Amino acid sequence: MSKSRSFFQRNKSALITLGAGLGIGAALGLLYAPEKGKKTRKRLRDQTNAMADQANALAAQAKESTDEWMNKINEQFSNGKDEVSELKAQVRRLARKVEHEMSENS
Repeated sequence: MSKSRSFFQRNKSALITLGAGLGIGAALGLLYAPEKGKKTRKRLRDQTNAMADQANALAAQAKESTDEWMNKINEQFSNGKDEVSELKAQVRRLARKVEHEMSENS
């Protein structure tokens, strides 16, 4: 059953911890290693860009997991429709057979 869970669902706590750790690390880095304003802004921009890249990667993985999940659902739905069609055909054949046998016995 765990295979049907998305990447985000399987790794939710790890991803939250990672994000919190990145944010705390960035804040502590700024507090304990102050630099000139220009350097600090560049570091913040770089860290923000890195976090944005990670968020984009996670979003892409979530989309991929969602797409895989939807494909599986569509496939199962399609298989179900095929099975129902086959059952309908079998019922029709059986009904014709019964009807034919009843008309022969009459």
